[in-house]
Amino acid sequence: MPSTRTLATKRAASPYPIATSGSSDTSDEVKTTRRRPKPTVGSRRPQAEVNFPTREEFENMKQRALAAHEKLFSYIAEQKLPFTCSSCKGLAFYPQISDCGHIHCSQCIYASRKSAVDNGDISRCAVCRELLLWAPNSCYALQEYIHSLAKAEGTTVPNPLAVVWTPRP
Repeated sequence: MPSTRTLATKRAASPYPIATSGSSDTSDEVKTTRRRPKPTVGSRRPQAEVNFPTREEFENMKQRALAAHEKLFSYIAEQKLPFTCSSCKGLAFYPQISDCGHIHCSQCIYASRKSAVDNGDISRCAVCRELLLWAPNSCYALQEYIHSLAKAEGTTVPNPLAVVWTPRP
């Protein structure tokens, strides 16, 4: 009979109970039950076939793409309307918001205020003719939106102007 220590070591090493003499289990049976079938290596799934469109299908897709393109440009044109400068009627690049709440591009409002100061007059809003007593406020969130509209339309964004608003004497 094997020693207790040898028997304990064998039990810890094998996942199955050790075959003792006189039992029906043998080491050959344990080895065969431990084997698993090997997975097949290199099995390939069938490749998908590439189906090119016919000329008629291609023309149909092209017409749908052109219609979507026109729809996109009409949407951009609708989105541009609230963000046009009231003086030059273009996109209000680098928008300035006047005291009365109207949007002007920085070029137009600067030119308007400069000509009023040069003439010794008080500048007025081009839309409602209200007096502009304070320097206009820049709106950077609106500026980013207007720049994205211009890029979507394909319009180049002008370089920023170095405009410094000086208070009136």
